[in-house]
Amino acid sequence: MSLLSTRAVGAGFLSLGIAVAVCAGPMAASADIVPTIGLGTASSFAVLAGSTVTNTGGSVIDGDVGVSPGLAIVGYPPGHVNAPSALFAGAPVDGPKADLVTAYNQAHDTPATSILPELGGQTLIPGGYFGTAHGPLQLTGDLVLDGQDNASAVWVFQTDSTLTTASGSTVSFINGGSVCNVFWQVGSSATIAGGSSFVGTVMALTSITAVTGADIEGRLLARNGAVTLDTNTIFVDPGCVTGEVIDRTEGTADSDSLEALVASRTLAATGVGVAPTLTVAALLGLLGVALLAARSVVARRRS
Repeated sequence: MSLLSTRAVGAGFLSLGIAVAVCAGPMAASADIVPTIGLGTASSFAVLAGSTVTNTGGSVIDGDVGVSPGLAIVGYPPGHVNAPSALFAGAPVDGPKADLVTAYNQAHDTPATSILPELGGQTLIPGGYFGTAHGPLQLTGDLVLDGQDNASAVWVFQTDSTLTTASGSTVSFINGGSVCNVFWQVGSSATIAGGSSFVGTVMALTSITAVTGADIEGRLLARNGAVTLDTNTIFVDPGCVTGEVIDRTEGTADSDSLEALVASRTLAATGVGVAPTLTVAALLGLLGVALLAARSVVARRRS
């Protein structure tokens, strides 16, 4: 076969390969499998800040809220932290803050693959990812995480700059995957826009802002700056909390009412570790049943 013929055959195979790729449609980006990020005692925190935690409006937090070395937690009420989670400031949070620093550094050092900095419209398999030149990450629209039927799938996103989501943006899963194993290492500050449905643990070097109406299934953890909330819902799945939970006897409930202290946790998902519904009425009802049963036994013995 002549050199010209060989090139023609090669070109034909190349054209066929391109045609198959085009017909197959968008493909998931590939990356190396990476280990999960250990949060230690910071795992029970839905919100953790370095300077202040500030809330406006009726935010509902399912997970601990803490600040250190700062001492200010503002806006509770009208914000509400579901029991048994609590508010912590100062020394009790020193351990979790140290664990956050360790987790942040682990995420920063995770092997990663370069992808487009606009995450919207992408489908990503488990792995570590960073945008162009480790610059800002933006999410407009939908980011899909493909778990590839692996219950232990982990995603780590890295930026030396900012993370910003647009209004109405979402992060969702296909083929398995867990919010427990999605991590965002942000070298500056993160902003979650109103109407966003966001998942994962955000670990920002500076500050985090959740704009009015943003919902987060995960954590907002700022190493040095503030976490600012406005009428948000933040939920840490109980299955994402390790056995290393902060001593809650050192915390403060966000309300002195008995109802707040025994209220059931309103959960957006079910799974291992979900607390049963427990209300004052239920407690009184169980007590009444026990008393009636005791009286019945006494009556039978007397007869």
